[in-house]
Amino acid sequence: MIAARLSLTIRVVCAVAGSLVFAPSAALAARGHVFERSFGSKGAGPGQLNEPSGVAVSAATGDVYVVDKGNNRVGYFSAAGAYIGQFNGSGSNVAVEGKAAPAGQFSSPEGIAIDNDPSSPSFGDVYVADVGHEVIDKFSSTGKFVAQLTETSPGSRFGRLQGIAVDASGLLWVSHEGVIDSFSAAEANEYLPPSRKDPRAGELEQLAVDSHDNLYVKTVYQGVSKLNSSGEIVIQRFDTTSEKPYLSEIGGLAVDLSSNEVYIDGDDARSVGRFSSTGLLVERFGSEHLSHASGIAVDSGTGEVYVADEAEGKVDSFVLEPEGRPKIESEGPSLVTGSSATLDAQIKPAGPDTTYYFQYGLASCSASPASCTDLPAPPGVDIGEGFETESVNVHLQGLQPSTTYHFRVIAINKDGETAGAEQSFTTQAVGGEFALPNGRMWEMVTPPNKYGSDLFAVGNEQGADIQAAEGGSLITYAASSPFAASPAGSRSPEVTQVFSTRSAPGRWATADITTPHTEGATEQATGHQAEYKLFSSDLSLGLVEPEGHTPLSPKLTAEETQEKTIYIRLENGEYKALVTQANVWPGTKFGGNGEGAGGVGFVAATPDLSHVVIASNVRLTATPVEEGGAGYLYEWAAGPLQRQLQLASVLPNNEPVQASLGYRGQITAGSVRNAISSDGSHLVFEANGHHDYLRDMSTGKTVAVDAAQGTPEPGGAESHYQTANREDSRVFFTSPERLTANSTTSPVYPPTEDLYEFEVTSAPGESPTGKLTDLSVDANSGESADVRGVIGASEDGSYVYFVANGVIGNGAEHGAKTGKCEHTSQPSQQTCNFYAEHYDGTAKAWTPPTFIATLSGADSPSWGEHAEDLKLMTSRVSPNGRYLAFMSERSLTGYENRDASSGVPDEEVYLYEAGANRLVCASCNPTGARPKGLLEGNAYEERLVDYAQIWPGRWLAANVPGWTTKDGGSALYQSRYLSNSGRLFFDSADALVPADGNGKEDVYQYEPAGVGGCVGPGYGKSSSVVFDESAGGCVGLISAGTSTEESAFMDASESGGDVFFMTTSRLSPQDLDTSLDIYDAHECVSSSPCAPAAALAPPPCNTGDACKPAPTPQPAIFGAPSSATFSGAGNVVSPVSAKTKVKSLTRAHKLAEALRACHKKRKKTARADCEKHAKKRYKPAKAKKSRAKKAAERRRS
Repeated sequence: MIAARLSLTIRVVCAVAGSLVFAPSAALAARGHVFERSFGSKGAGPGQLNEPSGVAVSAATGDVYVVDKGNNRVGYFSAAGAYIGQFNGSGSNVAVEGKAAPAGQFSSPEGIAIDNDPSSPSFGDVYVADVGHEVIDKFSSTGKFVAQLTETSPGSRFGRLQGIAVDASGLLWVSHEGVIDSFSAAEANEYLPPSRKDPRAGELEQLAVDSHDNLYVKTVYQGVSKLNSSGEIVIQRFDTTSEKPYLSEIGGLAVDLSSNEVYIDGDDARSVGRFSSTGLLVERFGSEHLSHASGIAVDSGTGEVYVADEAEGKVDSFVLEPEGRPKIESEGPSLVTGSSATLDAQIKPAGPDTTYYFQYGLASCSASPASCTDLPAPPGVDIGEGFETESVNVHLQGLQPSTTYHFRVIAINKDGETAGAEQSFTTQAVGGEFALPNGRMWEMVTPPNKYGSDLFAVGNEQGADIQAAEGGSLITYAASSPFAASPAGSRSPEVTQVFSTRSAPGRWATADITTPHTEGATEQATGHQAEYKLFSSDLSLGLVEPEGHTPLSPKLTAEETQEKTIYIRLENGEYKALVTQANVWPGTKFGGNGEGAGGVGFVAATPDLSHVVIASNVRLTATPVEEGGAGYLYEWAAGPLQRQLQLASVLPNNEPVQASLGYRGQITAGSVRNAISSDGSHLVFEANGHHDYLRDMSTGKTVAVDAAQGTPEPGGAESHYQTANREDSRVFFTSPERLTANSTTSPVYPPTEDLYEFEVTSAPGESPTGKLTDLSVDANSGESADVRGVIGASEDGSYVYFVANGVIGNGAEHGAKTGKCEHTSQPSQQTCNFYAEHYDGTAKAWTPPTFIATLSGADSPSWGEHAEDLKLMTSRVSPNGRYLAFMSERSLTGYENRDASSGVPDEEVYLYEAGANRLVCASCNPTGARPKGLLEGNAYEERLVDYAQIWPGRWLAANVPGWTTKDGGSALYQSRYLSNSGRLFFDSADALVPADGNGKEDVYQYEPAGVGGCVGPGYGKSSSVVFDESAGGCVGLISAGTSTEESAFMDASESGGDVFFMTTSRLSPQDLDTSLDIYDAHECVSSSPCAPAAALAPPPCNTGDACKPAPTPQPAIFGAPSSATFSGAGNVVSPVSAKTKVKSLTRAHKLAEALRACHKKRKKTARADCEKHAKKRYKPAKAKKSRAKKAAERRRS
């Protein structure tokens, strides 16, 4: 395509739309490869293959030669895959081989190469790397033995052969023992010095060469590099597009000598990457066909690629895609307003010269083309020929508001016409007042004056506990320093814990609840972060592990020596010690070394903090234990001192055992969700090589959860606790072992896991027993469910949601295919299947798994790629199990989610309703326009949204938060962004309503029709709330949509009536700065009314500025100002002020201001660096000597 065509612009005036602008953009991709055929099969017979390990193609005949490593031979086939013959170097097949090779039959052959230079003396000859004999055998094209290479020079034998290749002029290149050598094309190949040592000093594994004798080598752990013919590095490393490099496991390298493009079968050997000679990725293909690639070759004449698959014993062929009718790769609207929209499409000409045009109108263009307008007139705009995908668009203006338009794109070339799938969009409403959904009003939670302190978002690395009370009248959060002018000090060097309470309608009182101290600061123990670990669900109690040495509670006896311990902060502000000398085994020292190492530590607790699980590596009760190591689990419960602590990690044979709660749950790590029942009567722990046990604390008995039932006990593979119901009467875990008679899992490497449920069947007071059920049986013979993660379960355990690679339940009838999640290193190339399962209480049985959707491997934070680390999981199940919210980059409901700016798929937020088996996209733009997301950056790019960096390198149109971090590798609390009614809160970078015009992330609410104020299609004509017909619900703005900075969701009450979010918007008259504040979007109901918006009395008129007329009153939506730590009228300060002379600040003042600014840095590393520079810049000046002192010094001298 010529440059003029790429910049073509056409303007057309249309009676319906107004003006239009057409704009094709630059090409995206070259002609790609498509699967053609497979040949060969696993076995030892003629034409069969056992561990094929190398492939080569003859340019003269097109025949394909395959190293059959497992059978110690080479088989060759026609270009069409027909078997021709085989040879093994032994000479036993005299008709083919003639005499035997000197080393005899091959021993573990691996590499193969063919001389394809017609002018070469060795034209057509085949070289085979006989690795077992450390020689290279040379054969004719029919398999007749010609010669053998054993060394570079006399006495210098090859050693370990690692790769062979032949260049365009017939030279043979050999890599061995970290050295690369070349040989002439003569019949008796001669060594051509010098040797080239791999400059990366790695162990060479693969070798290829291009037409300029540039070498492509792969070494262990270092990927593929490009070297020149002298062995110098040209390109250090090819594609590393993810945290786990694409080239992490490579079966082979090949170069197309006609273009010097490089083909690499990487991605854990499950797909082929095609790269330019400069290292740019051109395409990736084969992932749907390859199981474990082990060799690759390219026919430079036809472009056909042959890939050996050692797992399947076959060779797959991929050819260049054929010419044909144009292909519509995608289409969709973007930038939809009340009067305009842009129509986008991606078109591949598929060879011949191609033109395109759009059709749009008020009716279906596919059903009634005559009712739609063609823009421009057919055949339309020329985008040229070739196989490169072209992005085209047309901008429509003069559209009617609140109107649905239909459109499609049509592309034409000599081979025919292709019409895109019909799309639609709805223009936004215009006019209408701003109104929060559900009659909410904003209430300012934080005090106006925070004395330079900054707030921490969900996911803060310091482990800030952000938690709202169930009823919504309290919230606790963390700040960088106290909210006080002269603080007494902060016990924690990391965060200050703050507590805000609604003291009256619309008014909030704030208190600093950081623990008191009388000694110097103490360094935190490794893995520990904030002092407050968890609060009760009503926030009346708080679990504290102080880092200092000051006791927080009085001595129980005069003789008691108080040690470092765990406390509960009571509602009256006092502290209760959980482990003391009065309730432990006499003489036990449980406080560790005083710095947090050793001793006792908090693991988990019941929602009301009435029972607490403690890990200890010292003896706490009368039961003797072997001290040290990972520690034992104890449960604390309120009661008489002598009965407060009980040893919990006890095996069924009554033997104490060092253990972890839930899945690897210890003081600073693991997943412990519901591993302690809500009343503290049951605990699930793992011990003895990661086997799961259920402890009944009332009876003092333990049962093995993962013991086989109805089948012989398997040997030793570990189980993985996932979750349980609130009573721990239903325990869900995964295991690669067949624990039931109908299990279909496979413990063979790589192991696959099934999902099991252990249901307690014993009555209260009896020794625990239970029934084991495999919830993921795969009905397909020889296949496994391969469960990859459990998202969660309802509180009663009747619903469970999980992701699996297998096709189970009704998956097949809904198009589910076997997935590869976690089996490849390119997440976006992976897919896996999402299922729900429900326990039918009437039938007293589990229904078969219900297929929900196919997810991308890149969506792994939605389904828990790391089961032991909940802070990296974002999905949430409503307490009743009816609803599930999750994120995905796949278009699961038909919405075109390719980002309007980047063109890559954006993550969106989806809501699934189990009872109706209904999936909706809650965050997809109600107009139908493509989203405008944000690219989530690295750890140095500080954002409120996704502060925990759960989605690095991903494009987010919308998102929901992960769990709140407790310590380095654990999390205990998940923000209530989803309620039992299906009410859902999320952050969105895309503007979903007309009032959102700041281009920043804002907080939104989605409600299904019939919930709250969402009453159906006629609802939502305001600028801030709209009814989304495609999602069957209302989308409303919770934050203002006007802030110059992002706003972010924090937490909500159980019903969703109170929504807490962070913003720099000044949403209250008393909010006088642009610092971060917390607001509550409070639902005004009779049981918790909002304060009326009071008229603001101006301050006394003492200055010219103060006597100016008052500004226009804020609308009622802003609610009443809070009064906790603020006095005055609350007027917004005028931006105009009188000029006054300011006294110069002292160095101490400047240092204090600088350090206050440093405290606003949310990352610990950035904050420390800032403080270092501030102290250096404003260090105290040297004191000047007085005249008297100078005179005295002169007299002394």
